[in-house]
Amino acid sequence: MKNRLLVLSVLAAFAACGGEATEEAATAEQPQDDEAGAGAVANADAEAVAALADYYETHFNMGHGSMVADKFTEDGLGWTGNGGMAFGREAIAAALTAQIDAAAPQIDIEQEEVIFFGDKAITRGSYTLTGSADGESFTNSGYYMSLSQRGEDGEWAIRGGVSNVDSDGQMMAPGEAMPLPEGQGAELVAEASDYYATHMNMGHGSMVAERYTEDAVGMFSNAPALMGRAAIEERLNALAEAGVQFELTPWSAEPLDDDHITGVGTYTLQTPDGDVNGHFAGLWQRGSDGVLRAKWVLSANHPDAM
Repeated sequence: MKNRLLVLSVLAAFAACGGEATEEAATAEQPQDDEAGAGAVANADAEAVAALADYYETHFNMGHGSMVADKFTEDGLGWTGNGGMAFGREAIAAALTAQIDAAAPQIDIEQEEVIFFGDKAITRGSYTLTGSADGESFTNSGYYMSLSQRGEDGEWAIRGGVSNVDSDGQMMAPGEAMPLPEGQGAELVAEASDYYATHMNMGHGSMVAERYTEDAVGMFSNAPALMGRAAIEERLNALAEAGVQFELTPWSAEPLDDDHITGVGTYTLQTPDGDVNGHFAGLWQRGSDGVLRAKWVLSANHPDAM
């Protein structure tokens, strides 16, 4: 696995965004021994989260679907670019095993950014998946977001992983989605989601872009990642001009600290070519004005048969 790993402590994340550091993150005036100890812990956590991706890649490529699933929490979530959704470690193991048995795929995972919030870490990155199905070789690629958590035993595990594809025309059959269990915390991002849908549907792409951070990353379905608010604004205005209508339904969300929330949900797009269903994941950051703005967003349009 190629690790271009950018690890940001909560303190660094606040400093970059002009926010206030929490007590846990504010170490600037601690004695040097404390700083050295905190740095060692941060490095160990970074290595542990990177090791999760290494483990996933290694054992997936060896055909060990159940071993990969063992690195998920008991209530873990896997939501793939073809719309396949599995909830719970047992269901994830079954889904991975079926995928491996069907195409003997090989995966290459690249972590690109990890932000730590105490015992939780959120990651974004990219992947490339190669294999053969029905006698035809394929290459799929896209982006992912994942949430990891350190357990009481000190071990890190994956709470959820959500992915998409980054171009049209990838050979991908519709995935099988379990019924969504009852989510929790969707109200935390309800206002942000309502604002997005309302103003996109009114053709206000630039207004919606203001609800992204200056350094936002947009991992939109079937397209290369967009870096920064300006690039995202151009994309949103193009969608607005095309008359695309949005319906967003947050499913579950949770706070990472006082100023950051992560969550997932589903959407329907009404486009000139017909309706498109999909799922999304996001990392939102609260500004000094109290407004939640998207820092990372990932969307995944489901294949037609979904």
